[in-house]
Amino acid sequence: MRPKSLILILLLLTGLLYAGKNYRITGYLAVWKWEEHRWSPDVVEGNRLTDINLSSVLIKNERVIYMENYDENKLKNLFSGVRKLKEMSPGLRVNLSVGGWGADGFSDMAYYPENRAYFVKSVVNWMRKYDLDGVDIDWEYPVDGGGGTIKSRPEDREDFTLLMKDLRAALNRLSLSTGKKYTLSFAAGAFEEYLQWIEPGKLAGVVDFVNLMAYDFYGEWTDITGHHANLKHSPYDPYGRSAERAVNLFLEAGFPARKIVLGVPFYGRGWKGVVQENNGLYQPYREAISNEINYSKIREFQAKNGMKKFWDSAARAPYMYDGDLWISYESPRSLKLKVKFVKNRGLGGIMFWEYFLDPTGELLKTIFQVLCPEKAMKDKFIHLNHPR
Repeated sequence: MRPKSLILILLLLTGLLYAGKNYRITGYLAVWKWEEHRWSPDVVEGNRLTDINLSSVLIKNERVIYMENYDENKLKNLFSGVRKLKEMSPGLRVNLSVGGWGADGFSDMAYYPENRAYFVKSVVNWMRKYDLDGVDIDWEYPVDGGGGTIKSRPEDREDFTLLMKDLRAALNRLSLSTGKKYTLSFAAGAFEEYLQWIEPGKLAGVVDFVNLMAYDFYGEWTDITGHHANLKHSPYDPYGRSAERAVNLFLEAGFPARKIVLGVPFYGRGWKGVVQENNGLYQPYREAISNEINYSKIREFQAKNGMKKFWDSAARAPYMYDGDLWISYESPRSLKLKVKFVKNRGLGGIMFWEYFLDPTGELLKTIFQVLCPEKAMKDKFIHLNHPR
């Protein structure tokens, strides 16, 4: 056996061993929000994370990656902050997240072999240049095109597999020259239709992890209110979506449990003019709040007179209502149940969107303490009042 082949096998075995004994805590981090703090590592609790997915990297000319409004000097400052953060948090992996909602360019890039090859080369160049640890593909969505928000074609289903295989092969080759293991993951829709737009059985054998976006079940796109990130199914929910159902769908589709990373939201969804029946749950409304409501704002609502907190024991989800405004959100109580679910089902860990939507660090602290209690006992990074 050639030495390089042996090195690659050892790297892959090391990755499997790591995945089997450790949970991932992956946080998407919006670089434009981090920029407000001059990319300071002090505002990121890196030792409570295993992975940071830098968001967002986009596709230009259907073949190269770039960050919008970031010239070479700004990129240098950004990745200088990344390097300092990794020095402060040994073991932290920093990955590129390519795409996001409304990010176009995927379909034409993946369809044409020459575009796909150029894209993969562009990704590998960033891995080398900035000493990064992996890549996460956030294509929302193949075939469907996010309900027509981006270009799509029926061939996207097979082309997505080809893209991920090409990335896997390129990252493996890079491992041979650098001696480190690079991870490959993708962000996935947590609903049944999504699995028809990809080839799950093939992808499961290619990627290290799938980041399951088990949130936004309800929003301005639904005609009634509802839990946007419930763990369990409620018999009164007409849409029937839940984190548990999404996990079961991906298991049935061929993804090993250890490769499924359950996504949770650090934000809420809100509606105004909600009908008062059933405390506003699954009721028509006058107007939806289109923006994400960060967790600090939710805490402000909790302290507001007239805003009552409720707990749906069937869905394992909290909500608030004052007779007009209705809010679905994630709380420490619901998070603890999700983390226990991850452990009981042998899943790969927890992912969340987005780091700066939890300004006090309360939600991340909850995940860390329940998922990694031994590490939490030794945790010295208590910056819960740190401005982000």
